[in-house]
Amino acid sequence: MASRLLTGLGALAAAAFLAVASPASAFAAEGHLVVNGEAYLNPAAGCYNAPNGPGELEITNSTDKAVTVFAGPDCTGGSVVTIAPGAEETAVGHSVNVA
Repeated sequence: MASRLLTGLGALAAAAFLAVASPASAFAAEGHLVVNGEAYLNPAAGCYNAPNGPGELEITNSTDKAVTVFAGPDCTGGSVVTIAPGAEETAVGHSVNVA
């Protein structure tokens, strides 16, 4: 009986851990984001400084989230354009934010 109780508690603890650990991945975009040739697979929500930025950025947003281009580094300086999921765009900027 004690063995069953410990097994049940172990399974409950594992389920609780997975329930707490999994939501972080829910905030990642699914798909590929390509900025100036640098690909990000399932990029996490947040800001990415563009490789070879600032300047003209070639962006392919093959994710399920919108991507916003910012004029400055670290997503500062005001937004330039928001690129919808599945869209491609060229914009002048320095960083991109995945929603």
